[in-house]
Amino acid sequence: MKFEIARARMYYARALRGVPMLSPDARLPVQLSLDAYGKILDKIEENGYDSLTKRAYVGKWEKLAGVPASWYRTLEIANVFPLPGDWGRPTLEDYEKELAGMLENNMKLSHHERVRTSATSDYLHSLNK
Repeated sequence: MKFEIARARMYYARALRGVPMLSPDARLPVQLSLDAYGKILDKIEENGYDSLTKRAYVGKWEKLAGVPASWYRTLEIANVFPLPGDWGRPTLEDYEKELAGMLENNMKLSHHERVRTSATSDYLHSLNK
């Protein structure tokens, strides 16, 4: 599950690069979605990666409270003056390194354990070609 969350965060980081390329009217909904789904990943981590017996969700009030921050992130000034919570935000390269490290550790596992995750690993490798 850690690998899947790291992979999702990598995709979100890739998508963040594209938000400024969207028309101004489309930026806020996309940014809101990225922020809300990122919070769901945080909730899964807070639940100890248990997504089967515990529901990971972001309530409507929490989403609503995040609108101003998401809106600010769509502005060009946010690149110069990021929000305090964004200062230490990992980059796309950080997520890619994390995934590469996870894949390396996976190679050290037994054959039985590797078979379980080989499809995901193959898919990730195909993305980097």
